[in-house]
Amino acid sequence: MERLLKTYITENTPLDKYQFAYRARRSTQDAVLCLTTTVTNFIDQHSSYYARCLFLDFSSAFNTIDVKHLLPELKHLDSHVINWVASFLTCRTQRTIVNNTMSKSITTYTGTPQGSVLSPLLFSIYTNRLVSECSNVTILKYADDTCIIGCISDDNDLQAYFNEISRVSTLCKQLDLSLNPSKTQEMLLCTKRDKPDSTALELDGIEIKLCDNVKYLGVLIDSKLRFESHVDNLVTKASQRMHIVRTFCHTSTKLLSSMLFKSFIISILTYCLPILYTSIYAKDKKRLRKFFKDANNLSIHDISDLDSIIDKRTKNLIMNYIHDDEHFINDYLPKLPSGRYRTIKYRSSWGKDSFLRSMILFLNNIF
Repeated sequence: MERLLKTYITENTPLDKYQFAYRARRSTQDAVLCLTTTVTNFIDQHSSYYARCLFLDFSSAFNTIDVKHLLPELKHLDSHVINWVASFLTCRTQRTIVNNTMSKSITTYTGTPQGSVLSPLLFSIYTNRLVSECSNVTILKYADDTCIIGCISDDNDLQAYFNEISRVSTLCKQLDLSLNPSKTQEMLLCTKRDKPDSTALELDGIEIKLCDNVKYLGVLIDSKLRFESHVDNLVTKASQRMHIVRTFCHTSTKLLSSMLFKSFIISILTYCLPILYTSIYAKDKKRLRKFFKDANNLSIHDISDLDSIIDKRTKNLIMNYIHDDEHFINDYLPKLPSGRYRTIKYRSSWGKDSFLRSMILFLNNIF
């Protein structure tokens, strides 16, 4: 029943363009791409420009949803569905069992059930009003993973960024969403070797320290957008798993060994890699390719090299993007009268190595 309603609600509820959870042809990969593209295209305009990214952490996000704030966001749906959701979320009883001893049941009127397929979708709708009101600030959301990007060119932009964070914090309090300043992180991104002096940010009276690396949706992002730490993590994890693959290859068939390599190694190496691959250093690409070379040495059949896999997946992504008019990436793809896409003249290595530039070159090669 929940899955049926999830489909109905998703198809009939307009979500913010920068909400990437529970949307057709959207994934965590798109949220990471939006972050890197927004920052890269802004900073490339001038070497003195920089960006600040605040990664918000909500305390027990799904448990704090208040039905009275949620139902107005569903008013465009059929009244029977609204009543069903209200009944589903209110007057729920719960109890705990420890060592075969059961506690007394209590009734809860807030939050959504843990493990429900509706919970992340209802949270996305609940936070649909968390959108930026400032031209130099972008708010990215993937369910409860929220990132506020401030593009800073002068002190006015910095103040607008702080004001927007203050407004979001106030709105969260109105929605009974509890921000966790101790787990909230901020990062400053710039092309200069020496980072610009910048005023410290305070959230609910607690100073948020700037970090050099932040893990966002499974990707370790660094202040230079070269993902060196992310590749280090991938190599470490894949090396540990490769030991299991080698042991298995000596005792099993080539087909099963191929399946194990694809699920154990390729799955973690290629997560979000199509949009990161153009930005990472050549030495890091070589480290990733080594796993596929080892697979060939182990005679694991039907395994393409890393570059072929990335190339194929990148082409599929690009074709999906240009056929999706609502995807944010189309804002960066102005067309010429000839039907080709306008080439962006990047100044920095960030821009020249970006996924967007590769995408434009690929599309124009088709024409």
